[in-house]
Amino acid sequence: MEALIVAAVVSLTWCLLAIWLGPRLGFMDHPDDSGLKPHSRAVTSLGGVGVFLGFHAAGIFGDRLATPVLIASTIVLVL
Repeated sequence: MEALIVAAVVSLTWCLLAIWLGPRLGFMDHPDDSGLKPHSRAVTSLGGVGVFLGFHAAGIFGDRLATPVLIASTIVLVL
């Protein structure tokens, strides 16, 4: 249960930081006329980092994070 709380706090903290940091660093996704982007205004594209950090914080805190999982998820995040 503690690992879940840690994951939630880390993810929420990062998401709030990403809302502030995204526009300043240029990590924004702007809507277009393609119909593929459902948002009506520009949004930050750093949300996946929050999920990544929350997942890893829970794994590290719960002492259940295997090195191959860390490596594989880092590769997915970078790609």
